Amino acid sequence: MNFRDLLKWISGSGKEISEGSVSTAGTTNRRRHLRLELPDATISIGGKGPFQIQNLSFGGVRFSRKVKLKEGEQVFSCNLEDKIHVVVTLASIRFPANIIVKNLSSDSIGCSFVDLTTGNSRILGDFLKPRILAKSVHEISVGSMKEKDSELQMRWFQGDENTQIFIWEGKNGEPAKVEFYFMNYLIKMDQEKRFQTGKKKETTGEIGYGRGDSASVAFFQTPSQKALKIGQAILETASIPKLVKDRMVKRIEQEERRLYQRYFPENDEALFFVCDVPEGKKLAIANLSLQGIAFLHNEELSSTQLPVQGEISGLLNLAGVSLKIVVKLVYQYKQVIGGKMKMEDESATEILAGFLAPRILSQSLEESQPPVEEYPFAPPGARPYLFVGRHNTHILALLAPGGRLVAGRISFREMIICFERGKILVFRSDHGIVFPSEWEIPMESVEQLPDFPEDVKVVCLEILKSSKIPDDVRKAWVNAISGQ
Repeated sequence: MNFRDLLKWISGSGKEISEGSVSTAGTTNRRRHLRLELPDATISIGGKGPFQIQNLSFGGVRFSRKVKLKEGEQVFSCNLEDKIHVVVTLASIRFPANIIVKNLSSDSIGCSFVDLTTGNSRILGDFLKPRILAKSVHEISVGSMKEKDSELQMRWFQGDENTQIFIWEGKNGEPAKVEFYFMNYLIKMDQEKRFQTGKKKETTGEIGYGRGDSASVAFFQTPSQKALKIGQAILETASIPKLVKDRMVKRIEQEERRLYQRYFPENDEALFFVCDVPEGKKLAIANLSLQGIAFLHNEELSSTQLPVQGEISGLLNLAGVSLKIVVKLVYQYKQVIGGKMKMEDESATEILAGFLAPRILSQSLEESQPPVEEYPFAPPGARPYLFVGRHNTHILALLAPGGRLVAGRISFREMIICFERGKILVFRSDHGIVFPSEWEIPMESVEQLPDFPEDVKVVCLEILKSSKIPDDVRKAWVNAISGQ
C-alpha cells in the first residue's frame, strides 16, 4: 500500500471517491417539501447529461432537460408518468435513484422520487437538512444589547431547530466574536483567531434559544469533522452578513485542511521528538504532518532555548522508529511553536506516511446512528454501533452481550473489511460507494480478495487503536482481526 497516496486521498488532494454518510436528518420534517436551488447539483440519465438540477426536496427534483455539450445541445425527451433510472450528483456525492415524471415544460422536467433505498434517503437527508435549516435563519431584533464592559454590539440570528448565530461587532462593523449553534453543535471564533468546536453534553437537555451555557458543551481537542461539514453547509446558504460568512467559511476550510493533513496526538506516548541541542531534551508534539511539526508549549518547551525563526534538529520517534529531521521554526503562539520539517533521508517519508494515514483517518471518526434495520439472526440483546469519518471511512459493529463481535465492517478508501459468520471477508471497490448505515454491501460493484493483505490489516488495527470508540467495540474488532 502506498501510504503517501492514502494521505493524498484523505486530504482531498488525490482522486476523490464519492462518499455517502450517515444521516444527520430525521425521516420527517415539517418543511419536508421545501425546495432548494442548488448550483452544484446534476442528474445523469444513461449516457445523457449531466443535466442541471434546478431545485430539490425530500420528495422530488426538477432539472433542466437541456445541456450544452461540445458537440451541441442535448435535449432529454420523456412522457408524463415515465419511470426513469438516474444518477444524482450533489457536489462530491453521487447516488442512484428512480424518479417518476410528474410535470413537463419546454425547458425542465419535474419528478418525484420513488423506491429510494434507506441509504439513499439518508444521503439526501444529509445533504438537504443543513441547507433547509440555513433557509430558516433570520435576524432577531435585540435593540442595543452590548457585551458586558465592552463596546461590542451583538446581533442575533435565529433559525429552525435551535439554529442560532450570535455576532459581536465593533463600531466599524468588524466582527470580533461569533458563536454558532446548530444541531447540538457549537462553533466559536474570536478576533484572537481562537477557533473551537463542541457538542452538547449527553447529560444536559436540548440547547434552547439564547446563548448556551459553556458548562453544557464538551469542546473537542481535535475539531469535529461532522461539525465542520454541517456548519459550513449552513453558513454558505444562510442570510447573514457577508463578512462574517466569508471569514467563518474560510476558517472552517482551514480547519478541515488541518484536520485531514495533520495528526493531533492525545496521550500518544509513542510519538515524541528528542533534540540534538540541548542534547536529549524530549519535546511533546502538538501536531504532525508530512511536511510540518508543532511542539506543545509546556514546561519542557519553556525551559528549552529554541531559536526563534531558526532551525533545530533531532530524532522524531514514531512508535519505536526514529527518523532524523530538521525543523525550520516559522511560528510561535501561546500554546505551540512549530514550522516546516525536512527528512534527512527522503526515503523515510513513506514510513512517516504509514504512521500518519491511519491516525488521521481515526481522528475524523464520530459516532453516528447505526442501521435502522435489524441484522438477520442477531442474538437477543445485541447492540449495533456506527462511527463515520472522512470520505465515508467507517467502523460498523454488532456486539452480542458479553462483547463478542457478531457482524461488522471497516471501510476506508477502496477497502472494505467485513466480519460475518465468524470470518473476515475483504473486498475492494473502486467506486467507494458503501453506505455506512446499511448492513449489506453492493456485491455487484465489489471485488472479493483471496486473502487479508498484511498492510491493510495493519491500517485497520491502527485505526481501531487510535479511534475514540468504546473499548468493547475496539476489543471485539481487534480479536476478530487477530484471530485471522
